[in-house]
Amino acid sequence: MRSRSTLLDVMNLIKLTKIDYSNVYNRPTVKYEVEEEPKPIQFKSSISCSAEKFIHIYDFMPDFPPVHTFKKSFLKENRSEDKSEKVKQRIEQSLKTESSLLKIIACSKGLPKRINFLFD
Repeated sequence: MRSRSTLLDVMNLIKLTKIDYSNVYNRPTVKYEVEEEPKPIQFKSSISCSAEKFIHIYDFMPDFPPVHTFKKSFLKENRSEDKSEKVKQRIEQSLKTESSLLKIIACSKGLPKRINFLFD
């Protein structure tokens, strides 16, 4: 036996009842009047239009020279990264760090609490 009723059970009960439900679903819909608030009128200037937004901003400034005058006005540095040079620098830094650590251990006869590894 089932302990809960299902949707099918409810539908079967509706079919077995002698009440006519066709009038319930065929009622006319009621339309209520909705009060509309008047929209505030926005101030429109030459700047508020999206198409003209950037045209009038620089009216007070003098005319700029043509764009081609600024072309190649600065030179970019054309230096590619040298990975082997970076590896060499890292190896040198690690060797310097190891030698500094050994000097500190020899001088202090033990490891101090804080160590400056690049000690000379």
